Formats: sequence, C-alpha cells, structure tokens
Amino acid sequence: GNTGTAIHDALEAKLDPKKDDTPFRDKFATLYENCDKWIKDSKLEPIHTEKRLCSHIHQYGGTVDLIASQEYGGEKQIALIDFKTGSGVYDTSTLQLAAYAGAYMEGHGDDASKWPDMCYIMHINRDTYKFKEEKHIHRYNRKTKMFEIEAQFNAFIYARELYRWRSHK
Repeated sequence: GNTGTAIHDALEAKLDPKKDDTPFRDKFATLYENCDKWIKDSKLEPIHTEKRLCSHIHQYGGTVDLIASQEYGGEKQIALIDFKTGSGVYDTSTLQLAAYAGAYMEGHGDDASKWPDMCYIMHINRDTYKFKEEKHIHRYNRKTKMFEIEAQFNAFIYARELYRWRSHK
C-alpha cells in the first residue's frame, strides 16, 4: 500500500506541471527516467492528473490517475490511464476503466462522440519501476469492428445493478 501510494504521488507530481516534484526526484530517479521514456515514446501530453469523474445518471464516481492526449496508431487520441503497482492487473480492471470512460463521457454532456478514444492500465513494477501498458480498451477496435468501451461500460452497469440487487442497496 505505502509503496504504491508513494509511486502514485511521485507520478502525479511528475505529470502535473502545477505540482512540485522536487521531494520525489532523488528517491524516484529511475521511475522518472522510465516515465520520461514512456512520455516521449507515446508522445503523451497530460491533460489532468487525479481527475475525479462522476456519473449522476448511474450514481457512481471514481478518480482516474491520468487523462492525456497520446499518439496511438499514428493519431492523437484521448486516453484515460490508470496506474497499477501491485503484483498483477485483474480482469475487472477493464470494468473500472469503462466506468471512468462512462463518467468522462457524461461529463461532456452525454455526447456519444465524447467517449475517450482509449483507456488502459499502466502497470509499474515496484522493483524496477518499468512501465508496461496492459488491459487496453478502445472506443472502436478496427480489428474486431466493435465499440469496446461502450460494451465494457454496459457490462459495468449490469454488474453494478446486479450488485445492488444482491446486496439490497
């Protein structure tokens, strides 16, 4: 818990120009080097860090670690990125990403064109501070010809309603 929180705090300070990252520079020099490489390689431009997203329609909220413009497939795209520092990334992470995407879209006036282009988990190894992109979902997957984010969002809503039904909430 503490290591993961420290890594999150360091990345937030690094990616948000309004934050002072001085306290983290020495302790997390390798993390910062790997982060710089990721930013450069993916042509990442942070828009928001630790952005609170809420769905008033479906009554949930959460905080996504990073919203950024990023080059993917030769195009600039809006990405919602969640950092994970644990030993693994779980299958349910795509539902969490989809929930963020739904709240993000709702925050743009429920305009279907305002879904983010992609969402993914950035897994950061606690020992090496290496970055590895995992659990991608895209607005539209050109290979499968499916709108993945919307499909995952619907699964999240159904799972949420099932939870409410089962727990009598």
